[in-house]
Amino acid sequence: MLQVAETSELSVLTLPPIPLASGQLVFARGKDRPQRLSRVELVLTTELGEEVRMPLVEQHGAWWAPTSRLARA
Repeated sequence: MLQVAETSELSVLTLPPIPLASGQLVFARGKDRPQRLSRVELVLTTELGEEVRMPLVEQHGAWWAPTSRLARA
Protein backbone atom coordinates (compact mmCIF):
# COMPACT_ATOMS: atom_id res chain seq x y z
CA MET A 1 0.00 0.00 0.00
CA LEU A 2 1.09 3.55 -0.70
CA GLN A 3 1.92 5.67 2.34
CA VAL A 4 1.73 9.42 1.82
CA ALA A 5 3.07 10.80 5.10
CA GLU A 6 4.34 9.52 8.42
CA THR A 7 3.38 10.96 11.78
CA SER A 8 2.83 9.57 15.25
CA GLU A 9 -0.28 11.67 15.97
CA LEU A 10 -2.38 11.26 12.80
CA SER A 11 -3.26 8.24 10.74
CA VAL A 12 -1.28 7.76 7.57
CA LEU A 13 -3.14 7.88 4.25
CA THR A 14 -3.00 4.53 2.52
CA LEU A 15 -4.61 3.41 -0.69
CA PRO A 16 -5.99 -0.11 -1.00
CA PRO A 17 -4.45 -2.62 -3.42
CA ILE A 18 -7.62 -2.61 -5.53
CA PRO A 19 -8.56 -0.65 -8.65
CA LEU A 20 -9.78 2.87 -7.79
CA ALA A 21 -11.51 3.34 -11.15
CA SER A 22 -12.16 1.44 -14.37
CA GLY A 23 -12.73 2.34 -17.99
CA GLN A 24 -10.89 4.25 -20.68
CA LEU A 25 -13.45 6.93 -21.69
CA VAL A 26 -14.87 10.04 -20.01
CA PHE A 27 -17.35 12.72 -21.05
CA ALA A 28 -15.37 15.96 -20.95
CA ARG A 29 -17.22 19.18 -20.17
CA GLY A 30 -18.85 20.59 -23.30
CA LYS A 31 -18.13 17.54 -25.48
CA ASP A 32 -20.83 15.45 -27.17
CA ARG A 33 -18.80 12.26 -27.30
CA PRO A 34 -16.59 10.61 -24.68
CA GLN A 35 -12.86 11.25 -24.85
CA ARG A 36 -10.17 8.60 -24.31
CA LEU A 37 -8.31 8.92 -21.00
CA SER A 38 -4.54 9.26 -21.12
CA ARG A 39 -3.98 9.88 -17.40
CA VAL A 40 -5.95 9.63 -14.16
CA GLU A 41 -4.74 11.35 -11.00
CA LEU A 42 -5.84 11.50 -7.40
CA VAL A 43 -5.40 15.11 -6.22
CA LEU A 44 -4.92 15.64 -2.49
CA THR A 45 -4.95 19.04 -0.80
CA THR A 46 -3.17 19.61 2.51
CA GLU A 47 -4.44 21.87 5.29
CA LEU A 48 -1.93 24.46 4.05
CA GLY A 49 -3.52 24.42 0.60
CA GLU A 50 -0.72 22.51 -1.14
CA GLU A 51 -1.73 20.00 -3.79
CA VAL A 52 -0.22 16.55 -3.99
CA ARG A 53 -0.87 14.82 -7.31
CA MET A 54 -0.79 11.05 -7.41
CA PRO A 55 -0.99 9.56 -10.92
CA LEU A 56 -2.81 6.25 -11.04
CA VAL A 57 -1.44 3.33 -13.06
CA GLU A 58 -3.51 1.75 -15.86
CA GLN A 59 -3.46 -2.06 -15.75
CA HIS A 60 -5.98 -4.69 -16.86
CA GLY A 61 -8.57 -2.08 -17.88
CA ALA A 62 -8.55 -0.36 -14.48
CA TRP A 63 -6.71 2.49 -12.71
CA TRP A 64 -4.68 1.46 -9.66
CA ALA A 65 -2.78 3.30 -6.95
CA PRO A 66 0.97 3.31 -7.62
CA THR A 67 2.89 0.70 -5.67
CA SER A 68 5.88 2.91 -4.88
CA ARG A 69 6.03 5.35 -2.00
CA LEU A 70 5.18 8.96 -2.82
CA ALA A 71 8.30 11.12 -2.76
CA ARG A 72 8.29 14.11 -0.43
CA ALA A 73 8.44 17.51 -2.07
